[in-house]
Amino acid sequence: MSLIAEHTASKRLVLASAFLLLALVGLFAADLLLGTVGIPAKVVWSALLGGREMEEKYRILILESRLPRAITAILGGAALATCGLLMQTFFRNPVAGPYILGISSGASLGVALLLLGQGSAGLLAHWASGAAPGVVMAASGGAALTMGAMLLLATRVRDPATLLVFGLMMGSFTGALVSLLQYQADAASLRDFVYWTFGSLDHTHWQELGLLAPLLGGCFGLGWLLSGRFDLLALGDDYARSMGLAVNFTRAIAIVLTALMAGAVTAYCGPISFIGVAVPHAVRALSGRTSHLVLWPLCALGGAVLLLACDLISRMPGMDATLPINAVTALVGAPAVAAIVWRMRRISSFFQSGA
Repeated sequence: MSLIAEHTASKRLVLASAFLLLALVGLFAADLLLGTVGIPAKVVWSALLGGREMEEKYRILILESRLPRAITAILGGAALATCGLLMQTFFRNPVAGPYILGISSGASLGVALLLLGQGSAGLLAHWASGAAPGVVMAASGGAALTMGAMLLLATRVRDPATLLVFGLMMGSFTGALVSLLQYQADAASLRDFVYWTFGSLDHTHWQELGLLAPLLGGCFGLGWLLSGRFDLLALGDDYARSMGLAVNFTRAIAIVLTALMAGAVTAYCGPISFIGVAVPHAVRALSGRTSHLVLWPLCALGGAVLLLACDLISRMPGMDATLPINAVTALVGAPAVAAIVWRMRRISSFFQSGA
């Protein structure tokens, strides 16, 4: 690479990083300021600094509702986007993602078995009140089983389009099992589970964040440390083995990371679609980079930005109610995924070239 080209690439990366950071800060501030109830900026600032010279309702709204919600959006968006990046590398499929390939559906099945299988509406209240480890384990277990099935298929199927069809079939199969559980559930459990499937960032308060943040932070840090392994995996199994990579061990790590992150976010926030598919492609287009050492943190930033933006849209000022976050992400992400599928031949060539 010439010095001019290297300088241009570096400048592009810096601009992309600066743009995402500024967008993150701006949307985080807007998430605290805007909503069904408008709050002056000086009141928000005073609450964040621990001031008490304000109405108690504002302090509670900011510190106990909007701030945990905004942090949840950052963590959840970052986790789903990096899961999408990892799965696109793992399957060498440009439209892979936790939702598209049925991972989120598997997590939903795990939660459905816990919430509906026991026929107790109190279980969801138990989850919402802060005792979430059981739900997290159920969602992560369901995600891991689905991911494992897709891994088995990936060892036998090389065509990305065929693998995508299997993923959609996997999602349909787990969805059918969830439907059977819903059909046999009592009315109260069914109502609560349907509400959970809409997706919400409101169920994570400080106690839940004390569990979610370390889990996602640890997974994110491990994934970034293993960026070099994922770069080799993206170039194909044969090449990776020739470079001394333990391919099966790396694949196992990918399964665990994806299952934990997607399962935890799904457990706390419900199934959130399209972020894992759209963000990695947008980040590649912005930065012009393909190294996971660079893409991993940029995808985290991009996912956080997108979910914060969707959260703002879901509770725009003037609306009496909050829209389901899953519906908003689908409205934003579905056109992006359609564009990706439209260009799938070109993107598949990009992955096959190992660029």
